[in-house]
Amino acid sequence: MERTKWQEAFRRLAEMYFNRFSHARDTFQKYNRNLVHAFKKFQDLGKLEIITCGATHGFFPLMDVCRDSVRAQVKVAADHYESTFGRRPRGIWLPECGFAPGMTKYFAKRGSVSFLLILMVCCTVPLVLNMGFLPRFIARVLV
Repeated sequence: MERTKWQEAFRRLAEMYFNRFSHARDTFQKYNRNLVHAFKKFQDLGKLEIITCGATHGFFPLMDVCRDSVRAQVKVAADHYESTFGRRPRGIWLPECGFAPGMTKYFAKRGSVSFLLILMVCCTVPLVLNMGFLPRFIARVLV
């Protein structure tokens, strides 16, 4: 910040970033440099819901030609989540919002029950609003 002390606009900007990064560093150190445990704490308090994702973020519809690969993606991700957070995940982020009919069985077996809500909120709702109807595979799963 020394080099910007003569330029008011840059000095204020440098101070803002210095304060912001100092606060981030202090928060990081407050949680013993382990943000996963910090997030777990807030989840355990009911303030946050952490979900899982596909183990390698593979696009499930393209992997569906080998169903074992999708099953493995979900299993590995759910098992890792459980080892990290001490419970099964309640949701899964579908990589790139990739969903295909018949995939619900993979998620239900792993305890991930809210995948459809996440899929709809993040990806499908804008499409549905513009299309004016509910896509067939979503309507079938919702029933």
